[in-house]
Amino acid sequence: ARQILRKIESDFADPDLSSESVARDCGISKRYLQTLLAGSGTSFVQELNATRLDRASDLLGDPRAAGLSIAEIAYRAGFLDPGYFTRLFRKRFGITPREWRGGHAPQS
Repeated sequence: ARQILRKIESDFADPDLSSESVARDCGISKRYLQTLLAGSGTSFVQELNATRLDRASDLLGDPRAAGLSIAEIAYRAGFLDPGYFTRLFRKRFGITPREWRGGHAPQS
């Protein structure tokens, strides 16, 4: 499972990244990949979206990315649909990407 998660971490920005391609790169079947992740209490889509959302939240807080639109940040994080990105972001963080960028991000 660690190898799968490393692959997601390194290739998260690829909008075509799929469980099939990661399984193939790891030399295992898609079903076995799903079984390994389920054993860790997660799924491929959950891990991929979490990684993408973490990267997007980093970009939103980065002054060097201040000139990028929310949609561009979504694309750079691997999301093809900015609306879907915004819905997932709000569900995970409780605020919109625009609010996060505006300085309302939770302090860690």
